[in-house]
Amino acid sequence: MCTGCSACYSICPKSAIEMKTDEEGFQYPEIVGSKCIECNLCSKVCPQIEPFVALHNSTNKYAIQSTDEQLRALSTAGGFFSVLADYVISDCNGVVFGAGFDGVDIVHKGTEHKDDIPDMCGSKYVQSYLGDVFSHINDLLSQGRCCLFVGTPCQVNGLKKLVQNNKNEHLLITTDLICYGVSSPGIYKKWINFLQKKYKDNVRRVVFRDKSYGYSAPNTRIYFQERKHIEQNYDSKSMLRMFFAGYNMRPSCYDCEFRSLVRASDFTIGDFHSVGDQVPGFDDELGTTAVWVHSEYGKEIFELLKQKIRWEPVESGLSSSISGSNKILKIPKNREEFFLDVKNCTYEQLTSKWVKNNLKSRIVNLVKPVINKLPLKKHVFKLVKKYKQKKYEKRVRKANEGGHS
Repeated sequence: MCTGCSACYSICPKSAIEMKTDEEGFQYPEIVGSKCIECNLCSKVCPQIEPFVALHNSTNKYAIQSTDEQLRALSTAGGFFSVLADYVISDCNGVVFGAGFDGVDIVHKGTEHKDDIPDMCGSKYVQSYLGDVFSHINDLLSQGRCCLFVGTPCQVNGLKKLVQNNKNEHLLITTDLICYGVSSPGIYKKWINFLQKKYKDNVRRVVFRDKSYGYSAPNTRIYFQERKHIEQNYDSKSMLRMFFAGYNMRPSCYDCEFRSLVRASDFTIGDFHSVGDQVPGFDDELGTTAVWVHSEYGKEIFELLKQKIRWEPVESGLSSSISGSNKILKIPKNREEFFLDVKNCTYEQLTSKWVKNNLKSRIVNLVKPVINKLPLKKHVFKLVKKYKQKKYEKRVRKANEGGHS
């Protein structure tokens, strides 16, 4: 059930815990017995043993769009993270921590410069490498620096546990995500290596939720060093197809307590999928962020940000189909077989078996670029998105009704 949040690794006073990568490509803590002094700080800080309990009186829900259209274009949704990050750096002289790129590897990093914020924008879908980020944040708080941390709900919970005895804990702003789960960094690397070998060029950047087809038609685009890019083909989609089929998800993600509607964070952000139903005026195909404001601190900050955003309060439509009572995702019965194939097969063999490039997939890849050139493309993609969303929610309900296997 370990989420890999790294809180135990960061709290250990003797560096007796190392984060080791298992055969599935996920990191887990491993105790070096010769260094351990049995202080039990690792157990005390582990959110799976005892989660951080937030004392939120109520949660306010909003549809949000940044008034800076360039920032909104860079974001998966409406650009709220960029606005919040700019506030922390410009108004608070603070440091922003989020998932970005180190080459093509996905890592958590910190910055004091606004120019670095675009690197942290956008969905990543792969579990990030945290390294010493929690320790760095704890040290900065001790120095009286404001910090913003953006990550998955389990990462935020682990960080809150780690800093709860820091006298300046109040200087930490936390934002978590409406989270489906995280995929294996090992399979991500295998995918990148496959792309580089097949296209004989180094991958420069992966944009998991590119908006070139509009907000309703998310597109994975891979940029190379020499070649311009690829998109809307089997190779660009295969890794995420395995993830959303549930195969290459971290084991703890199938039954995640931190994905519930009671969050430890100040803010929760994510795609506002049903913005057309809830706030029709925001349904402009450029992206809208669903924002939950939990804490009093978060509500104070939100008031300061209102001049930089378009916002509308909403009563419903923000609860994810994987939150609350639907937080349990069914584990595929053949998951073990899948990871045996990950170990023993090439990437091409793996995908041809588990996410076949069938006729429907090939037709979609051919038709979608054609539709994107038509005057009515927005309406077509919106209809497709609604259909896919209903189909997905039905599949989740069916899986939950079938029990957790």
